[in-house]
Amino acid sequence: MRHCLWADPSIESTARRWARRASLVPGLLAIAACSAECVLNVWSYERHRASGDQTGFALGMLFLIALFVPVASGLMAAGTLVAARVLRSNVSDDHVERHRVAVGMLGVAAAFFVLFAVWYFVVEILPLRKIDHHGRGIDLSGFSYDLSLLGFAALLTACALVLLPGNEPTRRRHLRWFVGLILVDVGVQVVQIMTIFGWGPEAKVMSTPSIVSAVVLVACALIATRRART
Repeated sequence: MRHCLWADPSIESTARRWARRASLVPGLLAIAACSAECVLNVWSYERHRASGDQTGFALGMLFLIALFVPVASGLMAAGTLVAARVLRSNVSDDHVERHRVAVGMLGVAAAFFVLFAVWYFVVEILPLRKIDHHGRGIDLSGFSYDLSLLGFAALLTACALVLLPGNEPTRRRHLRWFVGLILVDVGVQVVQIMTIFGWGPEAKVMSTPSIVSAVVLVACALIATRRART
């Protein structure tokens, strides 16, 4: 009989334990990638401010909103639910300390994306609040970008709440906040998907990460709702 490595219960248990401990890592790395892209976008904007050629900045914002943020949202929400389950079953000082560090990182990240959304509104949306020369009105894509950034910040805040240690009533209250803020982010992503659809049939493929992320977030909201009732 061929020996199967995963047939050993101790090895399987160790693998699961390490997977749960690292559940937040993919989401945190994705958040770091989003933050780096934001910094690069600011640098690109400032570098070409004099010339007025903001093609690189526009492309960077498109990648940030259509790819980086949806991926980070799905990974962070799913990882948070796994980490919260570990914290509920194991309240050792080691787990609590690690989760407090994660909460601090998520809080800083949420504040960073709010500040970036404000900066984007000031430099990109305010100057364009006027009718263009074709009389078509204001381009709403910039507003959808800003909403996506604020929705992402709300999601990070929700994840931080779930990871906070506390008694059972506090945990259930945080899970309800988690569900509410996740649904806010889902609504924002739906707006972003509709905006991308408005760009034409060839642009619809760019909405795929947002669609997948919205599905993942809805699934996470359903799981969190069930946990809040138990």
